[in-house]
Parts: sequence; C-alpha cells; structure tokens
Amino acid sequence: MHTVTETLSNAHTDDTLPFHHIGQMNKDDTIERIRGEVGFRLLNTGKTSGNATPSRKPIAPDVLFSQLMSTNNISTGTSSRAEQQLTRTQRFLRLLDPRRSIKSRLAVAMFCVSILFLLTSACIVGFTVINNLRESSGLSLMQFAMTTARTIDETIYARYRDMRIISTLPFVRDPSTDSATLQLVLDETKATYELYSWIGITTNDGTVKAATDGVLANVNVSARPWFKACANAPFANPPRFVGDVHGAVLLQRVLNLTEPLRLLDVALPLFAMNETQIGVLGSHINASVTRKVERDVLGTFREGTMELFIIGTDGLVQAPVGSTENSTAWISQSPDSALMLARAGHTGWRVERWPSGVQYLTGFSQCSGIEGINMNWSILVRQSTATAFAAPNRLVLILGLAHLGFAIILVGASYTVAHITTAPLLAISRAADNIRKRSAMPQIPVVHGNDEIARLSYSLNSLVSTLVEKEINLKGINQDLADKVEALERAEASLRASEDKFRQVTDTTQDAFFILEILPPGEYSSLLSPPPNDDAGVLPEKWVHMSAAFVKLFGISAMELEDDPTTWLQVVAPEDQQAVAKAFAQRQKSPIDITFRVTPGPLADNQRLRYIALRSLLVKPKARDHTPKRVIGVFQDISLQKQAEIESQHKSSWVRQVGHEIRNPLAATFTMINLLLEMDLSAEQLDLLQTIRTSNDNLLSLINSILDLAKLEAGEMHLETIPFNLATQIEDVLDLMAPQAHKKGLRVGGYVDPTINPLVKGDPLRLRQIIINLFTNAVKFTQKGSVFLRVERDAEYTGSPTTDGQGQVALRFLLTDTGIGISKENQGKLFKEFAQAEASTSRHYGGTGLGLSIVRQLVNMMNGDVGIISEIGKGSTFYFTAVFLADMTGFDDGPPMISPLRIDNKRILIVSAWDRTYEVVHAAVEAIGGIPVDTMHLPTAIQLVEQGGLAAVILDVDLEQKENDEALCKISEKMPVVIVVSREKMETIRHRLIPEKVIAVTDPIKTKRLQDELSHILLQLGPAPVGHATARRSKAQRTIPDVQLLHPNGQQWKSKIMLVEDNLINQKAVAKLLSRITGEVPLVAHDGQMCLDMLAECYQKGTLVDIIFMDVCMPVMDGLTATRAIMELYPDKVRPIVITMTANALHEDYVQCMQAGADGYLLKPASRDILEKTIEQWESVVRQRRSSRASSVKSVTSLHLEDIPNNH
Repeated sequence: MHTVTETLSNAHTDDTLPFHHIGQMNKDDTIERIRGEVGFRLLNTGKTSGNATPSRKPIAPDVLFSQLMSTNNISTGTSSRAEQQLTRTQRFLRLLDPRRSIKSRLAVAMFCVSILFLLTSACIVGFTVINNLRESSGLSLMQFAMTTARTIDETIYARYRDMRIISTLPFVRDPSTDSATLQLVLDETKATYELYSWIGITTNDGTVKAATDGVLANVNVSARPWFKACANAPFANPPRFVGDVHGAVLLQRVLNLTEPLRLLDVALPLFAMNETQIGVLGSHINASVTRKVERDVLGTFREGTMELFIIGTDGLVQAPVGSTENSTAWISQSPDSALMLARAGHTGWRVERWPSGVQYLTGFSQCSGIEGINMNWSILVRQSTATAFAAPNRLVLILGLAHLGFAIILVGASYTVAHITTAPLLAISRAADNIRKRSAMPQIPVVHGNDEIARLSYSLNSLVSTLVEKEINLKGINQDLADKVEALERAEASLRASEDKFRQVTDTTQDAFFILEILPPGEYSSLLSPPPNDDAGVLPEKWVHMSAAFVKLFGISAMELEDDPTTWLQVVAPEDQQAVAKAFAQRQKSPIDITFRVTPGPLADNQRLRYIALRSLLVKPKARDHTPKRVIGVFQDISLQKQAEIESQHKSSWVRQVGHEIRNPLAATFTMINLLLEMDLSAEQLDLLQTIRTSNDNLLSLINSILDLAKLEAGEMHLETIPFNLATQIEDVLDLMAPQAHKKGLRVGGYVDPTINPLVKGDPLRLRQIIINLFTNAVKFTQKGSVFLRVERDAEYTGSPTTDGQGQVALRFLLTDTGIGISKENQGKLFKEFAQAEASTSRHYGGTGLGLSIVRQLVNMMNGDVGIISEIGKGSTFYFTAVFLADMTGFDDGPPMISPLRIDNKRILIVSAWDRTYEVVHAAVEAIGGIPVDTMHLPTAIQLVEQGGLAAVILDVDLEQKENDEALCKISEKMPVVIVVSREKMETIRHRLIPEKVIAVTDPIKTKRLQDELSHILLQLGPAPVGHATARRSKAQRTIPDVQLLHPNGQQWKSKIMLVEDNLINQKAVAKLLSRITGEVPLVAHDGQMCLDMLAECYQKGTLVDIIFMDVCMPVMDGLTATRAIMELYPDKVRPIVITMTANALHEDYVQCMQAGADGYLLKPASRDILEKTIEQWESVVRQRRSSRASSVKSVTSLHLEDIPNNH
C-alpha cells in the first residue's frame, strides 16, 4: 500500500497544499482540509496537465481516511494534546459513519427520533398549555364583564319594578289621595334601597305632588326628559323610561350640595282606575350604583390587578370608583377594539395595546337589559398581559427545561439500548454462517429472551423443522387428494342416479314439473327466450327439466317448447292469455300462483277445456347476492276441483231456491196461526191450533238446520264481529228456554263468572244459536231435575293479540243437565251429521241429529272446541270454548251501564232447595257488599229470622204448598222478602206482593235485576226501575209498541208502513199482522215498480212513508232494484227505512241486501215479536231523521226465527 506522502505527491500537480504545512494547522482545519482537499479530490483526479502520466486507480475515501487517521507520521511537530483530540474526533466520525454496524445506526436513529419526539412534544404541549391558559384567562375576564352587565341589568330592572309596584297600588292610582300619604310610601321605598336619591309623583302638568323628604314638592318638572317621555301616554301600551347618567342641577341646588350630582332616571306614567293618566311616577338613582356593582362583581379582586370600566352611551366612564378620567379618550377606540366591539353588542376577550402603551388582556360585554329595560352600557375588564400570562410563561419554561433533561438522559440510553438490541443479532448471524457452511440443515442456536429477536431465533428453528415436516406431509397430502377425487366421482354418480329418480317421479305424476336455469351474463346458448332488453329486468334462462305430463296437459312437444318457450301460452283461453302472460313475465322476481283455462293441442289425449293452476318458486343462493338461481314450478290440472266448486255453487243455489220456495208458504201459515191464536177460541180449537203451530215450528226448525248445514258446507257461513254484552245474551237465552223447561217441571239457570268483563266483540247471533241448540237438546233429554249454564275463563287458552293489536279472551261454556246421560261408546257419534247416540233416540225423542253438527262447526269457526262429559243415568255436561275480542270500543250505543247501589255488611238469608240458586245469588249479593246466609229448610229460616240480624230474605220455594205460603207470611211480617218465581206462576202469587215489602223476581234469576231490587228495598228507595234488559213484556201483553213516539208538534207518532210483497197469501198474512201491531192498515204494493209509484204519489200529497218491508224476489222490478232507486231518489230526511224480507237464508243474500242500501234484513217467516222489535228500533231512527238529528243507528242485526223460543 502506498504511503500518504506518495499518494499526495502523485495526486497533486500544484503546490496549493504542501504536506509539511499540515502540522502547522489547528485541529479543525486539519480534518476539513484533509477530507476535502486531499481524500475526496483524489477520487475525481482523472486527468493531468501536459504530458503527465495517467493517475493511478483512486483509493476509496474510507480507506484513505482510515489510513490518514491511523498514521503516526502526519506531523512531526504535533503535541500530545493534539493527538488526543484527533483520537476523540476519529472515534466520533466512526460512530457517524452510516456504513458502520447496525448498533451504530440504531443508536443514531434512536437518538434522533428521541430528540425529534421531545422537541415536538415540547412545542405541542407548550403551545397547547399556553393557549389554553391564555384562553382561560380571557374567558375569566369575559365572565367578569358578563356578570357586571347582568348585575347592572338586574339592578336597574329591580328599580323599575319598584316603580311599577308603586304605580299599581290602589291609593296611588286614586287622584284624591293626599300628598302626605303618597310621601309616606315614597319615603319607605327610598329607605329600602339606599341608592334612591329622589322619588316623586307629579300631576299631568308636571307639578310635583309628592316626593321623598318633600324635596321639589310643588315644583314644576315638565321640562325634564323623564317627564316628557311619560306624559300623555296611552294606557294600552304605556312607555317605560330609563335615562342614562346625567347631572341633576335642580336637585343639587335644592339640596345645597357643592359637589355635582350624577343620577339615573327611572319613570313611568301613572293611571287612575278608570285607565286615564293622572301623572308621572319618577325616581333618581345615584350613579354610584356602579360602585356597588363593581364591589359585588370584583369582590376580593378589587385591590388586585384587574380593573373594571363601565362606559355609558354618552361616552362617559362610570367606573372604576375614583376614576379621574370620565371620558373614553384614554381607551383604545379602533374599529376592532374591545370598546367598539362591546358597543356593537359583542361579548368576548382580546389582547390589545391601550393608548398608554401597555398591552392588556381585556374582557368586554354590554348590558342587554331585561324586558326592554336596558342601559346599553359597555363593560370592560382589563389585566396587563404580563400579569395575566405570567403563569403560562413560567409553565413553558419549566416544560422546556424538563424536556432538555430528558434529551440528555436519552443520549446515553440510546447507545445502551442499541448495544443490548444488536448483541443477539450478532449471535444469530454467526449461527447462520455456520448453517451456510454445512451440507445438512442443523438446528440454529437458540437466543434466549422474550423479545422479537428471541422470537426470530425460535422462528428460524421452527422454519427448519417445518420444512422437514412439509416434505414428509406432502406425500400424505397427495394421497388425500387422490381419495377426494375418488369421492367426487362417487358423488357425481350418485347425483346422476338422483336425477334419474327425480325424472322418473315427475314423469309418473299427473302434474307437469319444470325447472328454468337462470344463466350468468354471457351464456346465451339453448336459451328459453332470447336475451331481453335491460328494461325488462329478466336474466337469460334455459329450460333444464320438463316432465312428461307437460305434453299431456298442453298437447305441445318438448321440441316446440325449446324452439319457442311461449308456445304453451297459445293454447291458453283468449280471455286469460293477457293475465297469464303478465304473471309469467314476473317469474324471476316473485313466486307465481295463478289459475287459468287451456284448450290442449293435438298431442293431448283430448281437447276438452281444462283448468290449470300454475305455481312457481324462486331458488336463491345463501350468499349475499340475492339474484335467483333457478325457477321451479308445476302446472296442475284442477279441472275436477273446479267442477266440484261449480257443482257446490249449483248446490248452494238450489238450496237457496228450495229454502225460498218452502219458507214462502210456511211464512203465511206461521203468521196466520199466530193471528188465530190471538182470537177468542174454544179449548179444542186452541189445542188444534197449538198442535199445528208446533208442527209448523218443527218444520221451520228442520229447514233452518238444513240451510245452516248447507251454508257451512258451502263456506257461506261468515261470523260477524260486533260488540255485545255477554251477560245480557246469556240471560236472553235463559228467558227463551225457560218456558219449555218449566213446562216439563225443570229448573233452568245460568252463572257468568264475575271476573269476566261482559263487554266483548264477536257474533252474538251465532253464539245464541249454539247455546239454544245445546239447551234445546238438554231440555229434550231431561225429564226431571235442572239444566244449568256456567260461563268461565278458559284456563288452557294461550292465544296472543290479533294482528291489529286487539286483545283476545277465551271463554268456556258448560251446560249441565240431569238427563238420561250418554254412554262413552256413543259419545263419539254426537257431533256428526244425521247421527244420534242410538236409533231408539230418534223414535222416542225425535230430531235429525243436525243441531250438534252445526254446533261443532260454529264452535270451530270461533276458534274453539266442543265436547261432552256424560254417564248413563247421571246426566251430561256439554262444553265448548269460544274466542272473542276483549275490546271496549263500539259500546257507546244503548243506555249506559249503571252500577247497582251497595248494601255493605247487610246479611241476606237465601232459602232454596236448589243448590244452583245459592251459586247465582251468592255472587250477586257479595258483589254489592252483602253477606249471604244459606239454608235449605224453611223452619230453619224462620228461626234465623226470629233471632234477628238479617236484613232481607230471598225465598226460592214453591208457594203453592200451604206450609211454604204460611212461612212467607211469617217472614214478611218481620223483614223484606224477595220471591223467586217463574213467569208462568207470576199471576198466582201477585196477591202476595206488597210494595217495598214483598217483591218478586222472575226465574231464571237475572243478577242485575236481583241486585237492583235488593238495594232499593233495603235502602227504601222505592221500586227498582225497569232496566233495558228487563223492560220486555210477555208476548200476550205486546199489543202496541212500548215506545210512544211523538211528532215534533207533540202529537203521538203513528208510523206509515208499506208492505211490498208479490205472494198474495204472504201479503195478506203480513198485512194483518202489521195492522195488529200498529193499529193501522199498511200500504200494500205487489212489486218494486208499484212501490216506487206509490211512494211518489204519497210524496206529492205531503204524506211520508216511514218504514217499507220489501220482498226481494218479485216480478216487474225486484226488491233490490227498488231499494237502490229509493236510495237515489229520496234524501235522508224524507227517505223511508227499507227492511228487506226474504226467504233466502245464505250470507251472500244478506250481503246483497246491505250493498243495495237496505237498512235491515229479516228472514221469512217473521214473527210478531220480530216485527215489533224492528218497528220499535227503526221508529226512533225515523223520528231523528224527520227532526234533522243524526242517528247513530246504521243497520239492525238481522233477526231470525231462532231468536223466538218454542214455548207453545
């Protein structure tokens, strides 16, 4: 290697840097000149001047530098100190060399990052802290300014409120009040608030009528601004005057003061009680109020470094206290200064330099006033920035020194961490060299520790082991792959077998199955249809499966379908083609369910018209993409089903026609028999007529059962959902069935669980039909004993609210009798059509077996079930459940429900031989606070009565027996008695009734009626009023309607009734019945056209027809057409009520009548009771219409023969 001297002599051709001068330089020049002029210049020496020989290969600068630093011959004259300094520099330069070890680079990087982080942290933290602290200081001053403004507003408003209170005092508003009284009030007000300088009341001309301490009394102040502002003020909108600070020369002169007064004015007009102005109420407040505000706001800071300035609208400074400067000339007034911003209504803080040259932190605000009382003063609070920002500046200095200390610590820590970090890397590097030199892959030496380097060592060892394991496992993977290929081939074979089975199944059925595969975009081969345009939204598809039945259904070959997939639409009936094509076009968007007709093609077995049902489903993947993958569908031949439906419709039509033809003659017979029974007849004639009527009723009942069964089988039976009272319905059924039971000597009764709310929604008519059928059956098969109906909650019901949120209630009805009973083997036959328990039953008791079958189907429609518990010779219990809506809405019609009066703690004795009476009466007595006492024997009852402590006795015994009658006489002498007696025996005990002493209630017992009678007789309120449920009289007493309707002129209302009937026999019978009810002969029309003509004639004569009973099936014009014409021709006020009368009993007949506009619907034959009910209900509607009052009745529930008991 060349020496340094040789290198220098060969590299330089000039004498700019002689080598012997190096020793004479200082250490810095030496290093810089050696690196710059020698080492790096040698790298660029590629040419020499003249004929110099080419230079040698340049030496790398690091080699040169290291040689230069390591030589001992650089200078012969260097001292030992220079040598030591050069050694330290050499070490430092080696440390900075970027090509050194990782340790060096890591140390330098950690040091630089640490210093950068500390500097950044110091700047961010410092700036953030100082900005936050400065902002906090500014906000504090702003808060002081806002508090000062708010305090001034509250203080001035309080003084205005004082004046307002004084002005509302009655004696102040009285012009006659003397000055002394007024002065007394003003003096007290001034004494209350020390800053009042003067308060006075003037007259309208400005003369002071009264003032505090008598100052300025009788002096005219009309020239003062506060008086001018409030003089001649309107009472509706009086002015409120608040004046700014000003000098009070007049008051100063009167008080003989040498110092000028500065006051605030608060004034308002004074009005008398008659709202006329009688003067002005004014006051002067000492401007030193600002001193009080300053003391209140600044508090302990008053002697501190903050200063408060209150500047008025006139530019005068009202504070600080003792300020010698009143003007604002010494305050900064630049456009963006604190003063100008405060005057503009702004609130905030800013740093600004005041005219004095000192920089201040200034908070500013302005008085905003309260309810229009506003001084508009500007508030400034200042503090020198040196004082305000002293703490932030000190904090920044402390943070800077702390970060500097951290930087010094990090310098040493960086090198230490770098050394510790790189030591394991060196060990791993040596291990890697050993691995490279070996032919096998030995284990890499493990570096112990928990850091990343230790994990690297462990990972390298794991990598070597894994490579070995992978090579071993690769053979196993290859074997697994071969097994999977084999399994896939077996799965494909199984799939092909499944497809073959599917095809065999679909080809052997009568239904035509098909599968449409929806293709991805771009696959258009073998399409079912050409690619649609983008607007259609239908993806391309192909026909992948079609069962053999397709050809049989449509008569089209598979080849025709592949050529044109819409070919099958050509055999669809023309009237159905458009709808079917439209539905099939949506096959990729939604499932299809449509029925249509087709005429098959020539390939079908026959070309008869067929009914086809098309149903399809979409198959979508489980992925997020909901695009359908295929369409699966089936064409079903439903011709037989359709034929059955058509036959069912024909059957329903036939049943309707037969029912109509049978009911018409029976209706006339029914009506004529009832008319005859109302005449005076001999006993033999009466017996014969009753026999005829019984047979007639039995025939009608059989016809009704057959029609109901036909309606149920045809699906024509529909349940209504209307509000009704359950307890009232049960009591009505008991009233209907009681005469039949009493005739056989049976007791009947009913009990509704008092915890059940009786107001529900459902179909009361069908519920009554169910109960009547069961009751009739029970009475028929019971020779002695009783029949009892119990209603309770169904504890097993677990239903939920309906879709519209209405709650549901499930009830259980149990009808118990003491009849012959039914064996278990025969119980399964009961609820089947035309079936009875035994063949002998029909011969002995009669009947067709339809009633219980109808009950079962009606109960199923009510979401319930029906059953029986019975034993031979021990009676039977028929039970059924039904679900109703527990909704209170819709119960506003009819009289309100009034709770019975209470008889708290009164003991009521119950005497009855029938245990069911105890159950009913117990609940009724306890519900009104009474205490029931039971006994079955009259002697015991008489003893209890004689012992005392009883309030009344309820007697349920046979009074035809002498001992019972005598017991009644004894008991009635000591206390009130309530007798339970049947309607049939009411006349026999009427002579025993004593008003308010001995009263009677009918059997079956009505809970509400019994409670009313008890409460009125015990509380001595007179006879109980007849309620809505007990207002009915027996049929023999019903000769005229109960309701006596009156015309608006006060005369009794007599309804004008018209009968429209084409059958002469029915016409004659119903007309006579109507004349018996109303006392007048009705108008009679033979058809709908004649009805319209007669109505027009009556209308021209000024006579209005009130109610029309309209037959439906008539020649010339039917009843429905006539009803529609009436609805169109006559307004509501003069339009008659139209009640359709028809023998058609299906639900659709009822719907047709209502849609035509009919008000009511009656089923032939209509009894006298039904006609009376109908006339009573609709007469009130007519009256309201004629008197221009709206009616709440829209339609009357249809009434049927089932509502009338067979009690004859």
